[in-house]
Amino acid sequence: MLNKVTSSILNVCMVLSLVLISGCEQSPPTQESTIVPEASKRIPVESFVFIKSDMEYDLCSPMAKTCKSKVAEGSGSAVLIAKSEEENLSVVMTAGHICDRSENGMSPYQALPGVWMIPTNFEIDFTLRDFHGTEYKVVSHVMSEEFDLCLMSLRGVIPFDPIEIAQEDVERGDKVFNFASPDGIWTPRNVPIFEGYHTGRMIKGEKVCYEQGCPIAPQDFSSYTIPALEGSSGSPIINDNFELISIVVIVPSTKQASHICGGTTLNDIQGFVDEKLPLMLVNPDTY
Repeated sequence: MLNKVTSSILNVCMVLSLVLISGCEQSPPTQESTIVPEASKRIPVESFVFIKSDMEYDLCSPMAKTCKSKVAEGSGSAVLIAKSEEENLSVVMTAGHICDRSENGMSPYQALPGVWMIPTNFEIDFTLRDFHGTEYKVVSHVMSEEFDLCLMSLRGVIPFDPIEIAQEDVERGDKVFNFASPDGIWTPRNVPIFEGYHTGRMIKGEKVCYEQGCPIAPQDFSSYTIPALEGSSGSPIINDNFELISIVVIVPSTKQASHICGGTTLNDIQGFVDEKLPLMLVNPDTY
């Protein structure tokens, strides 16, 4: 009886297979099924660069007049925007606060009532890895505190095409893409890709209200429904032509809001790159 049942199941499977194969041969792929995979392949994820930082600093208590040496690790994202085989240099763009060697986002805090701990004497070493995982060292960097942007010049030529910077910005409701290493999640040849929408812009000086209060926006920035965590800072946001329109600089402080992020405006990127990039490719030691 079992053999008869098995034989019947096999016959049914063979008939279904023939029907499916026949259906695939007779029905050409729809336009939608061919466009989506093709578009996904065009996202220039090879221009992604992973940033790892190793930091040493002193944590001091002015009241106790003592300091303790501390170490910390961090990660971030960047994107290749230019390179020069003649000078053996590559230039990547990331968020300014990643390059900040003075405080690197660390602020004094109150350890006990009336007892403040102040981080100081920072020393930070960067290691950058391209899409294949090849390591590069930073020759120099230049940053803009106003726009929270940074260009890093690396020794060596990254063997991938730099991303193109868009000429026109997106409008509210336009679809955008992002590739990043949120929470440090990244491996060579495997970079997370996200999609979302441009939701609007905040103007410098306006109030940005959320549960903890209403701080004043320190700069113009755009907002996107792109998932972002620590480690996403510095990653590119691109339009549907896969051109750079923004760099992630604002990441939610709570994972409950990790489906949104803030980025620089395209206008700020264009101005910063036009001013600083030429020397970064010819004489990076200027900075």
